[in-house]
Amino acid sequence: ITDEFILLDPFPNPAVGEIHFLFILPDAYTVNAQILDMRGRGTEVLFDGSALKGLNKITYNTINLERGMYMLKLSYKGKNTTKLFMKE
Repeated sequence: ITDEFILLDPFPNPAVGEIHFLFILPDAYTVNAQILDMRGRGTEVLFDGSALKGLNKITYNTINLERGMYMLKLSYKGKNTTKLFMKE
């Protein structure tokens, strides 16, 4: 698909129940995905382990989050990227 590390926009956004995070890796490697509040504090680690080369998907149930804005922070080979999403 691509040779770049890419975090796609989460959907559905805003989320009521489940939200899906898609990301693309240029090679199989360890990634860490966590939910941060708008102050940058970690609320939950979604994934911490090996991911496959190509398209990967994490599905998260937002039931334990309060209404508001959050960020998904994805770390790969020392690079961090974030995407905003809203919980209704």
